[in-house]
Amino acid sequence: MRKGSSGLSSSTTWNTLNRYTGPQGMSEGEKGNAMLPSLHSRPGNGDPLGRDPAAVSRDVAYGFVSPAAALASYGVVVRDAEVDAEATAAERSRLAGTRIRLRVHRTAEPEFDGTRRVVIVHPATATTLRARSGALVELLIRFEVAERIDHHGAPLASLDEAAIEAIARRLAGDDVEALALCFLHAYANPDHERRALDAVRRAAPGIAPTASHQVVPEFREYERFSTTVINAYLLPVMSRYLSTLGAALAGRGYGGAVYTMGSNGGTMDLDTVQTLPIRTILSGPVGGVTGALRVAQAEGITQFVTCDMGGTSTDVCLVEHGSPTSVNETAFVGYPIKGRQIDINTVGAGGGSIAHAEGADTLRVGPRNAGAIPGPACYGLGGTEPTITDANMVLGRIGTRRLAPREGTVEGAVIARRDAWFDEARVNVAVYEREHLPVDASFEGPAIVEEDGATTVITPGWRRRWSAWSPSPGRTAST
Repeated sequence: MRKGSSGLSSSTTWNTLNRYTGPQGMSEGEKGNAMLPSLHSRPGNGDPLGRDPAAVSRDVAYGFVSPAAALASYGVVVRDAEVDAEATAAERSRLAGTRIRLRVHRTAEPEFDGTRRVVIVHPATATTLRARSGALVELLIRFEVAERIDHHGAPLASLDEAAIEAIARRLAGDDVEALALCFLHAYANPDHERRALDAVRRAAPGIAPTASHQVVPEFREYERFSTTVINAYLLPVMSRYLSTLGAALAGRGYGGAVYTMGSNGGTMDLDTVQTLPIRTILSGPVGGVTGALRVAQAEGITQFVTCDMGGTSTDVCLVEHGSPTSVNETAFVGYPIKGRQIDINTVGAGGGSIAHAEGADTLRVGPRNAGAIPGPACYGLGGTEPTITDANMVLGRIGTRRLAPREGTVEGAVIARRDAWFDEARVNVAVYEREHLPVDASFEGPAIVEEDGATTVITPGWRRRWSAWSPSPGRTAST
């Protein structure tokens, strides 16, 4: 654990599949319980509930600690600059009853016990921590191994490969599919993690291992470990899906390469995705941003906000000077993910999100979704529950007719002719129905194109093409 508040040492860290330079003992409790470190390396450290209430009261009087912090961190009740001894005893008894005591003893020589479990604590948390419910890796399948490399990359303690192999065999017997290997300072020297990968593959070929130096070769172990664990969590699912996809494509005679979108807006081949599936998070919405950039470039627009309503969510992205904003860290249900990503924010539900009543007077939208089949009720494919798409149709925001056909002629989309004025001259022009225009239709002005909520006028001397990737015409030439 890192320093979070008073009562904690600044140099104690617990790591998945790693160890501290001394033996650790730890009791295990139910989810939802708190965990209290107790460090006895020097004066000033220790259990906050054991601190002298008079000393806490002095800190409050000097302004070092607020009365609220004195109560929350130390269980000390200070009223009118005096300690309420009876209330303090009651509060400390209550807090002690809800905590699991985690004790760390420092010793000069490294020791190892392969049965010990590991607790990962976010660096921003305070002394008293509440265990997550629904953790990605349950406490009973987190293990330590003996090894140590310092922050310069120099080995301090050799890797216990036999322990790695024993843990891998045990996990294989428990039907574990993936394993995250996270060693302290592996970013400076990944040798131990590489050897651990080999040991896991030897002992348990059925387990898919991933190492932190492959995923995030950077310092800050909490963020690195969290990203690595999520990558391991995704490995089996993505591997099965992509293997099935590749086999299906090959079975239909496709012999080319297969690529997927990446979180940073680029593409990746299947081998990369099967090793680093973490890099595909939000890659679907990233594809929407990439498409919007193409449309904007064709129209000469460089400052805009994309809005992509998919089936389950509505996502937005800020584009400045023709480039989408990006970030180096995001979060997945509270767990940090390190890596370059386009900065996409979810602001609402998607077109297939189902609206339903909750209680007597509460309307909820999502998380249930109609999907593509049967889809919203207005698709006429068997859907019966109201979705966002159905609401937009009822409100007149989207049309009730079919979308642009893939086949047909431009002439077949003419619904009328109308007189219009261009350069003080009356011209009889064709009026086209947008929904009837075939994709990639191209014609010259003067012309009028009508669609729900908009009318586009093509002036004489201009040619417009209705692109397959754009819902509006794009300028292609002028005469």
